Amino acid sequence: MNAIRWKRGTPDKKVWGVGDLREYTVGAGYRVLNENDNSSSNKSFRELLSLKVAGSAQVCVWRAMLEKLPTRINLEKRGVVVISNLCPLCMKAEETAQHVLISCDIAQKCGTIVIGGRYLFC
Repeated sequence: MNAIRWKRGTPDKKVWGVGDLREYTVGAGYRVLNENDNSSSNKSFRELLSLKVAGSAQVCVWRAMLEKLPTRINLEKRGVVVISNLCPLCMKAEETAQHVLISCDIAQKCGTIVIGGRYLFC
């Protein structure tokens, strides 16, 4: 810090020094973060964003990918007391995102997704 000479009275200035832009934008920040990220989760996320489906469906799948859906298993992990962690539709398996969205026979048959006891109709 001693080698830097500060001019008194000069206001501070925010500078984004990446690329040609001098100002930060969310898009520029996103590009910098993802520039060299070739992980499978990032590829899956990009594929999800490219799908021509409702935004709410994309958000639901995105949250499932991140294990952030309020399934009974996830609620239990967060300290919420649940009576049973079994799927409320089939009562055969634990209510995980994978089970609710992919494996549950009853949910597939009726086109219903049950998450944390709430029914979402597809």
